Formats: sequence, structure tokens, C-alpha cells
Amino acid sequence: MEPRTNSPRGQGFTHRVLVTVGIVVAVGLVFWLFSGAFRVLLLLFAGLLVGVLLNAMANLLRRVAPIPYKAAVGVVCLILLALTVGFFWYAGPAVADQAEDFGEAVTAGVERLGQILSQHDWGRQVLEQAPSADELLQRLGSGGMLGELTGVASTVLGSAFDLIIVLFAGLYFALDPRVYVENSIRLFPKHRRARMQKVAHSTARALKLWFVGQFISMAFVAVFVTVGLWLLGVPLAMMIGVISFFLGFIPYLGPILAAVPALLVALLVSPEMVLYVAILYFVLEQLQSYVVIPLVQERAVSLPPVLLIGAQLLFAAVSGILGIALATPITVVVVVFIQMLYVEDGLGDRVQVIGSKEDDEVSLAVDGTGG
Repeated sequence: MEPRTNSPRGQGFTHRVLVTVGIVVAVGLVFWLFSGAFRVLLLLFAGLLVGVLLNAMANLLRRVAPIPYKAAVGVVCLILLALTVGFFWYAGPAVADQAEDFGEAVTAGVERLGQILSQHDWGRQVLEQAPSADELLQRLGSGGMLGELTGVASTVLGSAFDLIIVLFAGLYFALDPRVYVENSIRLFPKHRRARMQKVAHSTARALKLWFVGQFISMAFVAVFVTVGLWLLGVPLAMMIGVISFFLGFIPYLGPILAAVPALLVALLVSPEMVLYVAILYFVLEQLQSYVVIPLVQERAVSLPPVLLIGAQLLFAAVSGILGIALATPITVVVVVFIQMLYVEDGLGDRVQVIGSKEDDEVSLAVDGTGG
């Protein structure tokens, strides 16, 4: 009797399994070896986001004024700089004054919450299990998460040096994106370069649309919170609105974090004011869920909430507040890659890539000619 041999199909399956396991192990080793440089990679990715944003704004400007692409990038930078200076010139003093009182108000709110809880048996049990006010403020204060979230410079990047790196990296990418895109595509075999170029275009398109939708949502939350708290008579309404704007960059988790200081400040007014502020945020959540987000997502990027929250928790464990801030755009990139390179190319299935419609012609305006 002849010895039994495996079929070619079985050998092919075994080979694919071994290759997949090898890739997973290799990625894990690379991640472990370069975990110390993970923050640097996140900063470079943040710079890429800035570059994509400047690229989109420059090409939007060129639709109105037929000027060279690099000149359009320069004009966009000057406009953004003027808007930033104008904001700090007119609203900066009010925000700075409120920022000085914000930490004291949050501290007083935590202490007031402890006093209210101590008046009830169940509240005293909660206080026995919870950290003291001093310990909580030490964790959430200027040296902790709340300090990072409320500091203007550290809200997004953690330090002025990181901010400079991100801005210059984004500017260099925006000035000549073709160099970076084409050189990255050359790392792939010739027969895959056309496909990888389309993947790069689709990724840039998804990031641009995500930026648009996110900015609209952030602006809506900031205006709604500021006006609503001001009408209710809650102190530091403008400061809380600014915090809500920056935290709005983090979907789902950001608005929840922004509501905490608002409720603590409202507690200093009266317990009834806490109820009114809670109702305000409930109305905000309903308007976002049923009005703003559906309107924005008609042309913007839509991702499952569980996927985004899971990515935020994962990156929070790896790189703290910077990881949380960049978790969503990184997820957008990963989803586009999976849809195009795995589902379409690997499995052969037709899928609508996020951020595009079936009849859309996707293009990355690396030379200032596309949309």
C-alpha cells in the first residue's frame, strides 16, 4: 500500500495558517521591540492628520481662487494663524480668567459632593470605598488626567515640543504629499502599486470626511454647552465649552468626560442646578444622536460605537491621553485597509469603503488637483 499523502489543498491551507501565525508573531515582536517609540509614531501620525487637513483646505481654496498649490497651503496656514490669534485676542482673556478659577471650582465641587454623600448611609459607604477628595484631585488635577484634558497646550499632544513636531510634520507633508505617497508605494511590488495608490487615496478621503464630521460635531457641542450653561446661570460656562470642544475630538468618551466638570461646577450653585445641567447634556446627547450625527454621516465616516470605544480603551492603555485622541482616526485607517486589502483583495467580496459611495471617484489631492 502506498503511503498516504496530504492533498495539495490541505497543504495550501496549512501553509496559509503558518504564514498567518508567523505574521502575527512578527508584528507582536516588532511592537514589543519598538514599544518605546510608539509615542513617536503617534506624533508622526498626528502630523499626517494635520497634513491631510491642510491638503484638503488648500484644494478647497483652489476651487475658489486659481493659485498654485503651495501658495494655497501658505494662505490656509495664514488664515488658521489669524483665526487662532483672533480667538485668543478677543476670547482669550475671558477664557484665561475662567481657567484660573476652574481648578478651584472643580475642587470645591468634589468637596461639596463629599459633604452631600456623607449625609446618607449609602453615601458614607460609597465614600469609604472611594478615594478621598485629596487623593482624587491629585489623580485628576494638574498632574493627572484632568490636568491634561484642561490644559490648552497639553489637551491634544501633552507638550509644546510635541505640538511643534506635529505642526511642522503636517506642514511638510501638505507642501509636497506626492513625495511621501509615491515613495511609500514604491515599497510594494510593481503589480501592487496601482492598487496601493488607490488604497492611499481612499484612506485620505476617509480621513478628510472624518475631519469634517468631527469638526461639525465638536463645534455644535461647544456652542450648545456654552450657551446652555450660560442661560442656566452656571459659572465658567465659556471654559467648560472650550473643554467640551477639545474633548469632542474623542467620540463617545469625550462628551462624558466633559460633563463631569460641568456637573461639579453646577453643584456649587445648587443640587437642583445639577439636575438642570444633567437634562441639558441629555438633550445634547439626543440632538447629537438623532439630528447632528445622521446629517453629518450622510457624507462623513460612520463607524460602530463599540469598535471606537474598544480602540480608545486599547490605545489609552498603551499611550494615555494621546492614544485616546488618535484612536478614532487610526481606526479609520485600519478599517479602510481591512476593507480594501483583505475583504476585497483577499476574500474577493465587494464592499463599500467607508467615506465613499459606490459612484464616487476617489482621489487624493497630492498635487493640488483633486478633491
